[in-house]
Amino acid sequence: MRLRLALLLFGVLSVTRGVGCAYRTPRVDAPRSLPPLVVGDVWVDDGLEPAPADVTSSVREDVGQILAKASKDRTSENGVSPVTVRVQLGAREDYIANAGRVDGCGAASYALTVPAGTKTDSDSVWVAVAFTSGGRSYQGYGVGTKAGSVYVPARRRALAVALNDALARAAQSEPDHP
Repeated sequence: MRLRLALLLFGVLSVTRGVGCAYRTPRVDAPRSLPPLVVGDVWVDDGLEPAPADVTSSVREDVGQILAKASKDRTSENGVSPVTVRVQLGAREDYIANAGRVDGCGAASYALTVPAGTKTDSDSVWVAVAFTSGGRSYQGYGVGTKAGSVYVPARRRALAVALNDALARAAQSEPDHP
């Protein structure tokens, strides 16, 4: 019996790893030319109106953690730069809810695969960043669409991708001219 259970678990893990799983937040590589960054103002909207307070708080926390990790072990003669971040929430899809709406038994299959890291949802975000360091202004934007799991929500993964893209664009932005 234990051998069968072990083989079943091995099979589930093999299949879910093969179709793509979401175990971690994608890495954000802030270009070395940028100063250490800390989260300043964060605005979150769903396209037409501000997002609910709990969503804004969650996004602000995620952005702060992602920027802190991206700026880890950095120093600058100009100190840290607070970043203003605007996040626009895009399309969101909950795979488990969709499976439950179509066929209640379809959602039951997730009970076996969710612990293995199978994708449970998908989220899209648009991010704009702006900050100043050493008298120079930086601006950039990025878009992220990622799937998530019980280990890392899709929104956090999408934020990381969008912030990585936005910071790369900010590093390439032209200096301000008087």
